[in-house]
Amino acid sequence: MKRIPTGYNPNGMRIQMRKTSQHSNGFTLIEVLVAMVVSMMVLGAVGTAFFGMQTTALNVDQRSNMALNSRGAMYLIEDSVRLMGFNPQRDISGNNIVNTATGAFLSFNRNDLADPINAADDTITIGLNAADDTGRDGFADNGVTSLVIDGGNVADDIEAIRFAYAYDDDGDGNVDLSANNFIIWAIDSDDDGFLDTTLDTDDDGDIDAGDAVNGGTLSPRVDISRIRAVKVWLVVRSQDQLRGSPSGGTMVVGDQRYTPNDDFAHNLFTTTVRCRNKA
Repeated sequence: MKRIPTGYNPNGMRIQMRKTSQHSNGFTLIEVLVAMVVSMMVLGAVGTAFFGMQTTALNVDQRSNMALNSRGAMYLIEDSVRLMGFNPQRDISGNNIVNTATGAFLSFNRNDLADPINAADDTITIGLNAADDTGRDGFADNGVTSLVIDGGNVADDIEAIRFAYAYDDDGDGNVDLSANNFIIWAIDSDDDGFLDTTLDTDDDGDIDAGDAVNGGTLSPRVDISRIRAVKVWLVVRSQDQLRGSPSGGTMVVGDQRYTPNDDFAHNLFTTTVRCRNKA
């Protein structure tokens, strides 16, 4: 019987043997681990981008609300101050228009706009909620409070308010100027009816960090009936804490300095209002 060599069929044809690929049984452990690492890196990058966009959107929303809140508050303050001394009947003495003009609180009289002919004079007050500003320094005792105008809460999330006043003491129809020809901004520091403290202590035309905290002595003192314009500083805080790094630093708020130390956003807004009925 004829012997058939190994690797040949009975007809003498060579059998072609195929080598089994080392990859035919799937991925190796190293390949799987590399794929997992890459996938995790991609997912991490996507997650970081997503949360970053979400944080940015939330912060923008918070700051937008702060801007709306502050603009509304400032509008109401400006509207009230412009009508200081409004008196169609001309029965309010010029000396009885301004009641209080401290750095934290403003009170004045005008004729009731609802019925200017028959109604009694209306006393308008502007300041923080007294229950949350017990020291009457214009800074909320526990973070934030409401802005109060004429006895009603008109804006929330207010941290601070300060005032300063320009005056016409010589009666020439123009506000008095300093030695360097800048407007003199002053306050009645002890609520005795006389402006006695000037804020622009370096007389450079700006009330900033270069000026002395608590201001300097105004001499001679000026009766508050001579007030002709009001400058307002208003600090507003975001409703919620913000992720990331909210705005910070020290703010110049009138004759005071304020340095927030929390995770909220804080914005300082200022405005100047001419008392047109006292010109």
